[in-house]
Order: sequence, then structure tokens, then C-alpha cells
Amino acid sequence: MNIKTEKLITGFYDQLQSGIKSGMRVKLNTASYRNFNDLVICGMGGSALPGDILKSWRFYLKKLNKNIVIHKNYRLPDSIKRTRRSLIICISYSGNTEETINAYQESIRHKYSTIAVTSGGKLAQLAKKNKKPFILVPPGIPPRFALGYQLGAIIGLFAEANLISAKEKNSILKSARKIKYSAIKKLSLSASRKISDRIPVIYASEANKALAYLFKINFNENTKIPAFINFFPELNHNEFNSFAVLSKKQKRFIKNLSVIVLKDKKDIPEIIRRIRVTELFIKRSGVKLLEVKLDQTSIFEKTFYCLILGQWISIFLAQKYGVNPLPTDLIERFKKELNK
Repeated sequence: MNIKTEKLITGFYDQLQSGIKSGMRVKLNTASYRNFNDLVICGMGGSALPGDILKSWRFYLKKLNKNIVIHKNYRLPDSIKRTRRSLIICISYSGNTEETINAYQESIRHKYSTIAVTSGGKLAQLAKKNKKPFILVPPGIPPRFALGYQLGAIIGLFAEANLISAKEKNSILKSARKIKYSAIKKLSLSASRKISDRIPVIYASEANKALAYLFKINFNENTKIPAFINFFPELNHNEFNSFAVLSKKQKRFIKNLSVIVLKDKKDIPEIIRRIRVTELFIKRSGVKLLEVKLDQTSIFEKTFYCLILGQWISIFLAQKYGVNPLPTDLIERFKKELNK
């Protein structure tokens, strides 16, 4: 494995710690930044991950148990436009993400409380021009590998505003410090061999949506392969039926898949039962099945485990397929074509 890539993975705790410090330097002095009903986090790709994760944590962070909207689009969601009591956080690692800049400009135009998280670019320029708070993170890393900086920035911001307690912040840091990189790396190599040469399909409970998405984008961007996600119990009412092996021609389709199931002992009993029975049918269909057991004691540990596991599995697969996991050339070419 490339040393640079490995350092990007194993440096997560240092990133998170640095991001928290950066976020805590921003003082949210006005009441509009502290007293809000809706939290809207705007971002695309790897820069949207902090929002996805924070939303999955909202029931474990007492003062942030609010309506959190993750916005991956232009403008702002219609659902918040009936009230001005919304806090808008726009995250663009490069600072030049078209959709996020568009959302930021609309937020400023409608006079919402607005914060930017970026390494520079146009977003930083707009924040300076409009005299709005922003958090700068270090540049030069693929956004999905800069998650520690970006997530940490938001945690630090809310810790400074007393929306995340010191105890909660320390618990998050402690969970990141406990990551067992060597053990996860070893497990990842074994897992990558089991799902090799197939299209990954990741299944999880609704509660673990963000964790399934971590796997998906790592396969998409690092391994450069399609990957898909679905969630219990809804998948049992449609997608599950695709595992009915009725003909040789139909069987050829599902033989190209490998199913990864996130098994969380803290899921509700009804979901645990559904996962168990679903796995029986998938195994009977002949599709390769990989179980990822989530036995961690806290939501924070569980999140970081899935993050690191997904990164390493995807990178081992990238090595096998002979691709460089870091660049996303096709996405960059697409952006250039859009701007013609």
C-alpha cells in the first residue's frame, strides 16, 4: 500500500483533533447562531460526509437533537423557507463546489445565519466578503480523506457554542483514539478477497444509513467501481425479490454481486430478525455474503470503525484492479465539461 494513502487513513485522529481546535476558534456570539430550530448542512461528495455522520449522531448529542437537514443540491431546501430560525453550514473542501457555493449565496441572500467550512477557494472569498464566520481546514487532500478535519471543525464549532458538551466532545475524541488500525487493516485484506471481482451491495438498518454510505463512496471513488446501498426493512419489500433464482439467465445477474451486511447488535429486535432471515435467502441464492459485525460500545466507535474499514477494503480492491485510489479524474473531467 502506498505510504501516502496509509498516512491519510491512520492520521484520522490527528485530523479530528486539529479540526476541533479550528472549529473552537470561531466564536458564535449572536443569538441567531445559537438558537435555531433547523440545522441545514450543505455539501457534496466527501464534503457531505460530516453532515451525514452528524445527523446519525443527533440522538446521542443532547443539545443537537434538532431537525437536521442534509442538503446535496443547488439552492436551499424548500422545507426551511417558512422560518428564519435555521442555521446553514456550507462545506466545500476545495471551496469551489458549484452546488455548495450556490446554496451559500442563497443563504446569504435570504439572511440566514451562515457558516462555511473550506480549505479556501471561492467559498472562503465569499465568507470574507460577506463578513460571515468560516473555518479553514488544511488543503491538498482528497475530500473523503479529509473527513477528520471537516467533521472536527463542526464538532469544535458546536463545542465552543455549548451545543456539544465537553463530555460529548471528549467521548468522540476518545473513540477516535481507540481505533485499532492494524486489526482493521488485516480484516480489510481478508474482506477484500471475499468480495473481489463483484459489485458491492451494502445493506444496513435505517439507523445505520450513514455507515452504509461510507462504504459506498469509498468503493466509488477509491476503487472506481459501482456500489449500491439499501436499508431494512424497506429492501425486504422490493429489492430482496431479486434473489429469487428462477432461471439461468436471471442468475447471471445476481452472480455479479457481493452483499455486505452491517449487523448491529443495537438495532431493534425486529430488524435483527429481518437481517438474519434475509441472509439465509441470500446465501441460498449463491450470492457472496460478507457480514460486518458492529459490536462497538458507542455510536462514535461504530462510525469510525466503518470509516476505516471501508477505506481499507476499497484500497485493497483498488490495488488488485490496478488503479490509483486517490485521484477522481472522471469527476474532474465532468466538471470541466460542465464549464465549457
